[in-house]
Amino acid sequence: MQMAHFPVCNTTTYNSIEYLYFQHSNVFTSFQCQVFKTFPSLKFLEIKNSLLAEFPDLSNATKLEELYLNENKITSAGLRNVTNVPINDKLKYLRLNHNLITTLYASFFDHLVHLLEVYLYDNQITELPEGIFTYLSNCVKFHIQSNQITSIPGRTAMKAPSDLEQLYLHSNKIEIFPEGFLNNMTKLKVLYLSANHFRYLTNNTFLPVVNQLRHIYLHSNRLKFISNGFFTNMDHLY
Repeated sequence: MQMAHFPVCNTTTYNSIEYLYFQHSNVFTSFQCQVFKTFPSLKFLEIKNSLLAEFPDLSNATKLEELYLNENKITSAGLRNVTNVPINDKLKYLRLNHNLITTLYASFFDHLVHLLEVYLYDNQITELPEGIFTYLSNCVKFHIQSNQITSIPGRTAMKAPSDLEQLYLHSNKIEIFPEGFLNNMTKLKVLYLSANHFRYLTNNTFLPVVNQLRHIYLHSNRLKFISNGFFTNMDHLY
């Protein structure tokens, strides 16, 4: 049996439910916004390992803080559908890993100003769009490893969040790490860049964050040149 939409229930029975899980629910491909009127107290929603093809309309999930949509069939088109729909700005944790996303739209994050952790790994994303971090000013952890990204926009285009502590860019196809990209990441401690296509690293690559970085992962690249003194002042590395 396969249903296109989750059925709407006009009842007050579910008013107090805060946590809702759908795992291996291979009967639903989408959720209409009316569904979440049934769960006015909902704080946690997991729709995992299902056939969900688009981002659900969450305009009625006004208290939602955690949303896990990993291991579905969500596409870029499925994300774009939500850009004109208000998303709960209380959301703190978002998982979209293991989907079919190829293009990431910066506008998708317009109202998600309170996001702390974002998981986008194991998709097919080909680039980081300009302005993706503009509204993620409170983001602490950003996972976008295991995609098809070939380049990173320059520092002006990115406007990286100052609260970011962990950035995961490994297992992509990035060739150049632009100088100045880390300028605003004054709290960055963990940086994964392994399994990319980097050929060289200069002294200025990590200059803005050398004093606070604790872990840098660079293995499995194509490095042919590292500037003399590259690791100077990186005294806090473990």
